Amino acid sequence: MSNPSAPAHPTPAVTERHAKLRAAMRSAVDEQIIPALKEFIEIPNLSRTYDKEWATNGLLQKACHHCIDYAKKLNIKGLTLDLIEEAGKTPMVFGIVEPTSTSGSPKNLMFYGHIDKQPHLTPDWREGLAPTKPVIENGLLYGRGGADDGYNFYTILSMLKILQHQNIPHDRIVLFFETDEESGSRDILFWVEKLKQQIGTPDIMFCLDSTSINNKNLSITTTLRGVVQFDFSVRMLDKSSHSGMASGIIPSTFRIARHLLDRIEDSKTGEMIDFNYDIPQDKLAQAKHTGTLQDDFLWKSFPIVKSGKPCCDHLGDMYLANIWKPQLEIIGQTGIPDKSCAGNVLRDETCLRISIRVPPNVDHKEFFNKVKERLTKDPPYGAEVNCHYFRGGNGWCSNEIPQTTLSKIETFSQQVFSKPVCFNGCGGSIPFIGELQILFPTTLLFVSGVLLPDGNAHGPNENLDIEYLRKFSEVLISFVADFNQS
Repeated sequence: MSNPSAPAHPTPAVTERHAKLRAAMRSAVDEQIIPALKEFIEIPNLSRTYDKEWATNGLLQKACHHCIDYAKKLNIKGLTLDLIEEAGKTPMVFGIVEPTSTSGSPKNLMFYGHIDKQPHLTPDWREGLAPTKPVIENGLLYGRGGADDGYNFYTILSMLKILQHQNIPHDRIVLFFETDEESGSRDILFWVEKLKQQIGTPDIMFCLDSTSINNKNLSITTTLRGVVQFDFSVRMLDKSSHSGMASGIIPSTFRIARHLLDRIEDSKTGEMIDFNYDIPQDKLAQAKHTGTLQDDFLWKSFPIVKSGKPCCDHLGDMYLANIWKPQLEIIGQTGIPDKSCAGNVLRDETCLRISIRVPPNVDHKEFFNKVKERLTKDPPYGAEVNCHYFRGGNGWCSNEIPQTTLSKIETFSQQVFSKPVCFNGCGGSIPFIGELQILFPTTLLFVSGVLLPDGNAHGPNENLDIEYLRKFSEVLISFVADFNQS
């Protein structure tokens, strides 16, 4: 991919055709998309990991039907759209819009999104807000699933309707919206295989579930970190014993766990020890450029305590660490009782669920195997130490964007945002993106989205910046209208 560090050029002129498309798209955001999104937020459809009754309560289906009903109201020419279900699998919305382009060979555009949502965390939302209560305040739409990424389906369908209404030819469109992304997209490969004949080979696939570095730039994601989660356990006793009798004789499993974790992570710096990886030169150039666009908002957007400080002082290093370096976090535990019922005992076992963000170009299972060997080899005091893989996925490095396509993106970014496009890395993980790239090796993956640093996706007070959505949609409709000419 080209290095986007060239100086900004003057904003090119906007054609009357594009001006009309963008004006209609802005109106659609306010008149169609936001009202539909508010209704979508009210549906409490959690992803299956967070809803034990997902297979029977019909909430995922309700959200799918809301999307389908929205599409039917638009009366899009050549659209077939269905709720696809199979026993034991999460449902999905799948559709085809036949091409209206008559010149040359229509290209195949695939749009991916997800309809499932993260846990509500209701008690943590601030007063006046709630996960299933859509509220617009200061230009932000609050509610779970709005930015991540409920907006996606409604935006794409409204865009297609505008293209048809203004007699702008469009290519063949594939709509692929799953309900399992927040649970790791465990069914996505099944659905891709089942629908592969209808899908065909996409020329470009739009995954609009990613982030932007701020609300001033159009951001396109070119790298994603992978992730591996595993359970790490240390056991010294067959059952817990009185601490007054056993301590000083039998070692603490928590202390042993701390000691073993020092083998893989420097607790003073957070750096993982001796895990080597190479950053491709084009991605390094992109990261350095994007690092120069950052300000203190990179870390101040988080609800850090008043006296808190970030991991390092230099913003460029901070950004690079977030998108490329492996990082470890303890995300759960068993064996340590709640303090309200904690007895004065030497516990028999400590078990920690560990999540490690893995560099984009590193195989997550090979990474796990190296971690496992370090943690379990020659444990202190002959402790029983185990590492059990839970789940994970690889990261992703994008294919190179063709120069003609890159030029169009740059042009539309200048016209709408008055700034060049920003090619950024994302510290989070969308494991199926790498899997899809393997399945469709020649397909250009266009990974972007409207999630902003202070959008609190997955957390309390999740919000969508409506003006950013308007601008993002303007670029998107311009690009799709011209893609056949790329």
